[in-house]
Order: sequence, then C-alpha cells, then structure tokens
Amino acid sequence: MTTFCPIPHTTRDQVWLAVGCAAGLAAGYALGRRSTPAALSIPADSSFPTMGFVGCGTISVAIITGLCTLPPSQRPARIIVSPRNAKKSSALAAKFPDIVSVASSNQDVVDQSAIVFLAVLPQIAKEVIPTLNFHEKHTVVSVIAALAIDELVNLIQPVPAKQVCRAIPLPAVAVHKGATICSQHPLAERIFNLLGTAVVARDSKELEVLMCISCMMGPFYKMSGVMCNWFVANGVTELTASNLTNAFHGTVLSEAEHRVAEVKGPSAFDQLVSEQTPGGLNAANVIDMTESGTFDQYSKALSVTLKRLRGEVSF
Repeated sequence: MTTFCPIPHTTRDQVWLAVGCAAGLAAGYALGRRSTPAALSIPADSSFPTMGFVGCGTISVAIITGLCTLPPSQRPARIIVSPRNAKKSSALAAKFPDIVSVASSNQDVVDQSAIVFLAVLPQIAKEVIPTLNFHEKHTVVSVIAALAIDELVNLIQPVPAKQVCRAIPLPAVAVHKGATICSQHPLAERIFNLLGTAVVARDSKELEVLMCISCMMGPFYKMSGVMCNWFVANGVTELTASNLTNAFHGTVLSEAEHRVAEVKGPSAFDQLVSEQTPGGLNAANVIDMTESGTFDQYSKALSVTLKRLRGEVSF
C-alpha cells in the first residue's frame, strides 16, 4: 500500500497534493395587497436591499453569516429567513439581530424581499417553489444544485430570465473565502465576490460541468483524514496531526495559486508536478499513485458526478 511522505521537504516537493486539492476544490410578490420591491439598480459601493432565504440549511447559514460579517457599507439592509428550520433561523436572528429576522412563512420571505435566495432541498423544490407568488421585479438566486435554470424560470414566473441566477456556493463563503460557481448575473457576481471568489460560467452547459468540483469536497476531506490518521498511528499527537494536515494544504495551495496566476490552465499544475526532484520521495509517490490508478479515480468520480447531475445514473 502506498503511503504519504509525512514531512514536506520543499514546498514544490509536495505540490502533487495541490492537484488533489484543486480537484476537491452553485422566487416574488402576489398581486393586490402585496407591495412591489424596488428596482435593483445598486451602486457598487452601496449596501444591498432586503434579501430573503427560502430554506435555511447549511448553505443558507453560510451565505447569511458571510453577508452579515461584511463591512457595514456592504451588508444587506435586512435579511429575512425561512421559519422552516426553526433552530437555524432563530440562531441566525439571535446572532445578527440588527440584520436578520425570521418570517412567518416562505411566502412572507418572498413578500418582504427584493433579492430571493432559493435554498430548499432538491427533492421538494418542485413542490415548494410553485406555491410561492413572485413579482417581475424580483431577483432570484437559486442554490439548488439539481434544478436547471430553465426549469426554475418556468416555476417563478413572471420573473424575467435575466433576473434569475443559479449559484453553487461552498461553505467557506461564511468566512469570505468561498468559491462560488454561478451563471452570469452582475448582482450575484458582486455578492459572491464579496464572499470569496465568483467563478462565472459562460453558459448552462459549462455551469453544469463546473458544478462537479463541489462534489469533490468529501473525497478531499477523506484524503485529509487518511493522512491525519496515518500520523497518529505513527505516534504523532492528534492536535499536531490535524494542524500539520491543514497547514500543509494551505502551503501547497498557496504556491499553486501563484503558479496559476502566471500560467493559465492545467499546464500550471503539470509544471508543478514536473518540478518534483527526480528520484525523490514526491516523484516516487506520483509514479506509484499513477500506476495504481489513484489519479484516474478523480476523473472517474467527476464523470460519474456529471452523469448524476444530468440524471443519467442514480445516486
């Protein structure tokens, strides 16, 4: 069984893991008595209008936490959260009482908001969303991975397609370090660039392909756990093992970021791998793991993920 070299020799000597890290690295108003949200022409240096979250799961909590901890000039005026997950929504309201309030229903979220985030579970999205009444001036951001934007537009009429965005945020948006894959929409791009980095897809097909990387977090954490447990099994304390594993990944990714800034595309990673000392421990690990098919499994996992997103294979 191939083992990992436990001690980095040089930053570049450990960069093969950066490849793995990179692999592990996205509804309106009823008529009559309901008021109309203001038009969303927002200067770049102003705060956002009221945002609403239909669904209050892990990703909603991460986005809301990130928004509420931005500088005051960049925060939303108000955030209205769904009451469905009472524990999480009430915790957010208690933590950010000047910004966050809990609505009486999902429709109440929509009625009070100019920007509506849809974050319900994919399994119930097509049941919940059609029950909501939207207005043509709403901007809607869907973070529901399995709901295509064309389907969404049909579910939230009369919101125009140009005011609908699909986004796949990663949890680190909570600390303004999240990578978010999103469709083209200037408002959404601004939001997610404030919360980390917005990676904008050219079209729905590219968005679907890019989404696959968000499903590689689990394998990355599993790999990290294997390394950490290996250290402990070889006499390292648990705290030292976990601290080293995290610091190591930060080190190699930092160098990878610099290289990608200089050399665009996959060749940046090819260069870093080729710089491993010939005959050294890292070069040997690359050879061993390549021959055992370890890296082929990344491509296989991404391909299967894409098929699952397209409904071609079951989960």
